[in-house]
Amino acid sequence: MKALSIIGIILSPIISFACLVFMFVIANMRFYMVFDNNGYDMDIMQREMEKGINTTTSFIGITTLLVMIFFIVLYVVSIRKVENNLVKSIGII
Repeated sequence: MKALSIIGIILSPIISFACLVFMFVIANMRFYMVFDNNGYDMDIMQREMEKGINTTTSFIGITTLLVMIFFIVLYVVSIRKVENNLVKSIGII
């Protein structure tokens, strides 16, 4: 149980930082899609940028979902290990 808690404490800031970085990457991609006109064929460029944005967004969503599931399982296991009913009810609230 302690090992899972330690893993959760370590993963939480790392995943949060990674999600922030990916959010800035997506924002920059969208910015360059709108404001970067270099005379290239914009339809092809926009399709490629949109594919990159969709891939990055999917990766962030799956990663965040896995981390959220990890923390939910960790919370449920922690609550099940508690013997005192008062502490359980306060933890659930």
